[in-house]
Amino acid sequence: MTLGPQVRVVVRLSTDLGPALVGERVSPLGVAVEAERWESVLLVTRVQALVDVVTTICAAVGLRAQVRPDLERCGGAWLTAPLVLLGEDAAALGVPVRRPGLVVVTTSPGERFWRTALENGAERALVLPADQELLVGLLAEVADPSPRRATLLGVLGGRGGAGASTLAACLAVTAAAGRDVLLVDGDPLGSGLDALFDVVGEGGLRWSDLDGLEGPVRGSSLRQALPFVSGVALLSWGCGPSEELRRESVEAVLDAARRHADLVVVDLARSFGPAGLAAVAALDTLLLLVPAEVRAVLSAARVLARVRPLVPDVRLVVRGPSPGGLDGEQVASALDLPLSAWLAPEPRVDRVLERGELPGRRGSLMRFCASLLEGLVDVDGVGVAGAAFGAPSIAGAVA
Repeated sequence: MTLGPQVRVVVRLSTDLGPALVGERVSPLGVAVEAERWESVLLVTRVQALVDVVTTICAAVGLRAQVRPDLERCGGAWLTAPLVLLGEDAAALGVPVRRPGLVVVTTSPGERFWRTALENGAERALVLPADQELLVGLLAEVADPSPRRATLLGVLGGRGGAGASTLAACLAVTAAAGRDVLLVDGDPLGSGLDALFDVVGEGGLRWSDLDGLEGPVRGSSLRQALPFVSGVALLSWGCGPSEELRRESVEAVLDAARRHADLVVVDLARSFGPAGLAAVAALDTLLLLVPAEVRAVLSAARVLARVRPLVPDVRLVVRGPSPGGLDGEQVASALDLPLSAWLAPEPRVDRVLERGELPGRRGSLMRFCASLLEGLVDVDGVGVAGAAFGAPSIAGAVA
């Protein structure tokens, strides 16, 4: 969708779901927008150019703005609308009463634009079309409201074959008891979570259906369109060739997942293109899984140097056995990371995985995951970002 030579708004549709029409509009991911939300944004301005830009961006997100020429004609909508976009022309006359969710907008800022926004108590002042991405983000919160803010938990192997995918899968399955959990396969070159969960070839969206996505995604629709296995919504690569995703696609999907889940677990790749770094930067907590081997520690140090500046909370999980006698505290000291747990080896897990099964809920690995998740997701299923969790040493197994 194009607005003149400078404004570009893109809405990606999922053909798997089929188009769902609302009037003549099609909402993102092919899901209808509830009728009562079409009148939920108030725009106050007499400037037609501003009306054209704002209403088109609203439509792309699945919203229709109420347009009023001045504040006198707003009535009760001034206080009840979840978001008010106040044109610079209307803002110059002052507001009757301050309110939250007020944004002053313009297409051609005057000398007093910023001061006027400040004087009216605006939360933001946007110049369009330059600030259209910021406006899309605000509109997305109106179009797809949710009280949730899921914790984003990433799992990353310090070296290849460390067992990060297994740990990520077991954490997700363990957390799914009584919670909404989304497991994201962030490694395009891995063996794939489809194979781990034995859902190769089954229906549902995969990353290939979402590549090229820009702008907001309706989180509830995303979750409904994904394969659902062992109580977990799964976003994976499928069995075909995989390519590096666009950064915007990853950001849009993780933002939607955060608003409509209690916990999002991301199985991360050890290669860091723009999309991979965007996934890391979105995390609240990162678990770095490192085998107790000298070469694995050296590899993990290089990985850590890339991700540590991007994640506020990085924790270490050390996996045995140790051929050279390294213990968890030594690995933690070498990497300068807090040790969350030591995982003892359990060969039985290898055999279970080879049969295309996950370890049983009563095994030591699942008990370890349950302990690790304590404090990360509270009893009501609401994310607790960056919370402390886990015991310093728990016997478990990762294959």
